[in-house]
Amino acid sequence: MSINRREFLKIAGASALLGGGISTANILLRNCLEASQGLPDMEVRPDPRALVAKRWGMVVDISKFKTEDDYRVCIEACHRVHNVPNVGTTKEE
Repeated sequence: MSINRREFLKIAGASALLGGGISTANILLRNCLEASQGLPDMEVRPDPRALVAKRWGMVVDISKFKTEDDYRVCIEACHRVHNVPNVGTTKEE
């Protein structure tokens, strides 16, 4: 009896899934469960020496932009504030 490459790969894949796949899945699942058992008891406390500051955020409503110039002005202002260098060409970016 001769089998072609496609039939061989089907048989090899099925046997890998049935033979090694189940035991590998059991090992991974067991390790995952063992690792997660300690999580509910753990507490995360901030370092008392850490800096305390206000957190700021900004929302830009891009639906208010009507022209390409509106986008360009906003992008340039953002780059100026965050000190993004102007490389000049998209090829060099």
